[in-house]
Amino acid sequence: MALTLLSPLAVTIQAQWRLGVNGGATWNHYSVDKQYATDYRFDERWGGTAGLTAQYNFFDWLGLRAGAYFAQRNYRHTRGAYADKLDVCYVNNYLLFPVTVNFSFGGQKVRGFVDLGVYGGAWLTGNRSGQEYASISAEEHNFSEQIVFSDLKDQRGDFGYTGGLGIEYKFHPH
Repeated sequence: MALTLLSPLAVTIQAQWRLGVNGGATWNHYSVDKQYATDYRFDERWGGTAGLTAQYNFFDWLGLRAGAYFAQRNYRHTRGAYADKLDVCYVNNYLLFPVTVNFSFGGQKVRGFVDLGVYGGAWLTGNRSGQEYASISAEEHNFSEQIVFSDLKDQRGDFGYTGGLGIEYKFHPH
């Protein structure tokens, strides 16, 4: 008899939880104080992201979402106003753990959403490749190398605010 009474509760609880995968693109804007390096440029670059999410819905339009994501934060560093030239592309890989409040709207299968929250994460790996020209030696040097982390100068922990806007498709009602 207890199992008969708990069965509807189990279906109700299952309907409130959602699991999903996601993927997309990142657009990273690198910001640095260039007080004495006015000829340095830092340009935005695209990257990729993929992850897993779990969400608990309190109402049809409100939920709490947590996830684990692999994300790239890439940028390009150039210098060319003077004799020494530099053109380097950076690829930085992060593991991020966001927790967001999810507001959703729309139909039963296709819905729009807005996420607002915080995240914590870690810088996993970095790579840089490009070319530099030194006017003293008059040589151009091409390179591609892994970034070696320094415990003294690299801050590998990452914390901040996050937000998202998107469309989702429900494959299964639960």
